[in-house]
Amino acid sequence: MDKELIKIVKKIEGTLLGIGIENEKVLEEINKNNKIVNCLLLENIKKKGSSKLKFRGRHKKVNIKKLKKKFKKKQMDFVICNYNYISKFTKHFVPSSIYIGKSKLYIYGDINEEEKEEIIKKYQRYTSDIKIKDNLIEINMENTKNKFFKDKIYFIGDTLNNLLDLITNILIN
Repeated sequence: MDKELIKIVKKIEGTLLGIGIENEKVLEEINKNNKIVNCLLLENIKKKGSSKLKFRGRHKKVNIKKLKKKFKKKQMDFVICNYNYISKFTKHFVPSSIYIGKSKLYIYGDINEEEKEEIIKKYQRYTSDIKIKDNLIEINMENTKNKFFKDKIYFIGDTLNNLLDLITNILIN
């Protein structure tokens, strides 16, 4: 996994948004890559399950649910994201990542098959160019567009789906 991330980081040119990148070797490669013009790294605030992240080395906080407000439309060329940080907030993160990402999005981490299928289903609404390698999902966002009403309908649908899953889990247990 780390070797694949290092290969990806070596190829990156332009701007990079990293969410939850903890591996020192990957961070070292990001520092070495001179083709990265602007790099923003978000790391976890010590509360588990918190929706807030902070910029690495700074005290500014960013809420995952409000990434659209922090970054401009199609501002970031590449987004590398650890799934463990966004797993609880996928219904907010998916439209936000489509909004801010220009070229490619990489999601890595401990992702089981159900979660992979859910992520792929959510991103296939916007694009069909999705590649999967073990625990790395590569999403090409070059021809994606956000529509306000489309995003709201998907958000409501995802919320209802989560609610139905919760009700079925309660009834089964």
